[in-house]
Amino acid sequence: MDIFWTVVTGVAVFVVGQAVSRFIIEPWHEYRMLVGRIAHAFILFSTANAIPGLASPTPLDEAHGELRSLAGILWQQVYAIPLYQTVARVCWWIPTYDDIQVASSNLVSLSNSVGHPGSNISGYIVNIRRPLQSTILILSRRFAALCGRRIAWQVRRRKAT
Repeated sequence: MDIFWTVVTGVAVFVVGQAVSRFIIEPWHEYRMLVGRIAHAFILFSTANAIPGLASPTPLDEAHGELRSLAGILWQQVYAIPLYQTVARVCWWIPTYDDIQVASSNLVSLSNSVGHPGSNISGYIVNIRRPLQSTILILSRRFAALCGRRIAWQVRRRKAT
């Protein structure tokens, strides 16, 4: 009888682990990969944004299509994460729907302004990066603050001995 309960418990743990992996971890990982793709698009299409007269028409069209596509995929990835809005309200470091809306609309605006001199490209990029990178910036600041406290504690401890 003990073997039966061991097998049932093992199968239950496996099923729960797979469900958590499939429905929570993988969509969140894909979302973070998309944020990386957006940063990659900024670098890839920077010449089309910076000097429109020197870029050929193909990269401009490609930049326009890719940036607009990334705006749609951003919403797709957010909707794929279960209970995203609830989690974003509870966990302050996760971008809210409003942040995603700002980033997505600025991606569309950036795609529309590619190849047009005098447009506010740097403003769009800042408005895209700010909400999407809040997770990384906030956690890195917290980590740095915690490391700083620990180092200060170790220095005080060494001085005391």
